[in-house]
Amino acid sequence: MIFPVVFFSSQLKFDCHVVGQMDRILKEERNYILGIIKKIRATGCNVLLIQKSILRDAVTDLSLHYLAKAKILVVKDVEREDIEFISKTLNCLPIANVEHFRTEKLGHADLVEEVSVGSGRVLSFILSFLLLHTGQT
Repeated sequence: MIFPVVFFSSQLKFDCHVVGQMDRILKEERNYILGIIKKIRATGCNVLLIQKSILRDAVTDLSLHYLAKAKILVVKDVEREDIEFISKTLNCLPIANVEHFRTEKLGHADLVEEVSVGSGRVLSFILSFLLLHTGQT
């Protein structure tokens, strides 16, 4: 489980007079996103928790698409106040840069599922008995 990862944002303003320029920019964005996902996947991460960003979207639709294809569950907009509690509970470390992704910083849960509660949805982490005692909460 990891916090926060910011992907390249395609919400840039620029003048593109040549069709090839736009194609090149889209290809570079795709390659950039796939490179980040490859690094995440190499650690064995299959659930990604992303901190809420007040400045801009933390992930693009394209990155969400490729994360889903890589079978990585994404939880967006995790509140800053919740990070410490979740980190202690899952026995993981927050990661701010994809270059710092390491297997030893990841947490573990036996099962992660989305459960409907009233009109909303809640993400449920099922931990084994042993892990409950190794966590800090």
